[in-house]
Amino acid sequence: MNEACHLLLGRKDFGAFGRSPDETNPGKKGPHSCIRNMLQARCIREDARAKALIYCDFTADAFLTGMVRRTVGTLLLVGQKQLSLAEFADIVQNADKTHPGSAVPPHGLCLVRVDYPEEFGVSNNDEDI
Repeated sequence: MNEACHLLLGRKDFGAFGRSPDETNPGKKGPHSCIRNMLQARCIREDARAKALIYCDFTADAFLTGMVRRTVGTLLLVGQKQLSLAEFADIVQNADKTHPGSAVPPHGLCLVRVDYPEEFGVSNNDEDI
């Protein structure tokens, strides 16, 4: 799964994994894009004996609606050997929405942190919360 996570890194069209801004905000004007910059993507199994618990950690400049849940669902297929690394790479490269991955349920999903650019004037210091 971590090999697949490496394929997510960088500036890419993540339309395969989430709904585009056009779908989620049909009346909103402006250029809409599914391009996001994935800065970190990793999956961690803290205890190899606890096969049911896998932590997936993503850091990006922004996320599409449903992007994390569907990305995790597709990564799980790679981990279960139902989807090859090459097939996953194709999905990422072609932003193919027709792939077999489905969104994992929302429970267990946890937003840990949001950082804002300095020009927004919002503190990124955890102590200020």
